[in-house]
Amino acid sequence: CLLGILHYKFTENLSQKAADAVARKQYWNQSAEYSVYEAAFARTPELVLKSAESAEYEDSKSISSLGLIQPIHW
Repeated sequence: CLLGILHYKFTENLSQKAADAVARKQYWNQSAEYSVYEAAFARTPELVLKSAESAEYEDSKSISSLGLIQPIHW
């Protein structure tokens, strides 16, 4: 899903973003999703969700080369 890839939030600063979101309660359901992330980082501070296999989105060709989408030939 291209939208899911563009919205991917598991970056290096997710721990800080989660803490900020929980403090501000600015997202849906008072940042409930971010509360889960914050709790996971509290339990496992060394947790990293971005791996060596992760790839940064550049354009549709970059995700096509990974086999996530296929071009449509009109």
